[in-house]
Amino acid sequence: MEYLLNSIKYSLYVHDKVFWLKELSTTVQSAAVFFLLRWCLRRNYEEGFIYLMTFVCFIGIFILPVGYWSDNDIFKFIIPGCLLLQLNHNSRNNNFLLVLVLFLYFFSSYEFYRGFHKVLQSIASHFFIVICVVIAQKINFFATIFISIVIGILVNYIGYYGPSGTNDFLVNTGIISLAIKGIAVYTKSENFENFLITFWIVLLFFAYFGSWIFYFVGPKFPFCY
Repeated sequence: MEYLLNSIKYSLYVHDKVFWLKELSTTVQSAAVFFLLRWCLRRNYEEGFIYLMTFVCFIGIFILPVGYWSDNDIFKFIIPGCLLLQLNHNSRNNNFLLVLVLFLYFFSSYEFYRGFHKVLQSIASHFFIVICVVIAQKINFFATIFISIVIGILVNYIGYYGPSGTNDFLVNTGIISLAIKGIAVYTKSENFENFLITFWIVLLFFAYFGSWIFYFVGPKFPFCY
């Protein structure tokens, strides 16, 4: 039994220290979660979808301190499922599931205990980002891609070089997505619904490749917070 526990601990250590092995392992896990989510939706098993997303969100609370999963890893599990739901956003059930998943992600990733002044900074940061998204959406499609790329870079940059959890505190994609989804429902605008699809496709690229980019390219402007 002790040998088995030591083997598991050593495997986690290797995954944590060997960058490419850790990233590939997480990608395989993400793919497994995605296919399970798709299976749940095809079988109209919404409860299974909710259970799986709840497990992914809240297991991160306990695994993140261990250092095996990072904020970006949890992001890889959540966003493909959100994209899957958004592609059929005209379904009432899908809209409900999407909002629920985003709320779970926000609740499990956002560090409420950071203090009043930090929370004010977080509110200001997200308000500014949402305003930029709204303005970009009114300009043209390329502006929405540009602002999505900027958000993706910020999530990876702050996550890789800042203190743990700071990217989810200052640039929480759950909060941003909930805000945009709320605007889409309120205005009944297809443009905002389509923006979420573009937004998550861009973020998926950064989720899977952003870590590789920032791992090999050092920062010219170290992040301080």
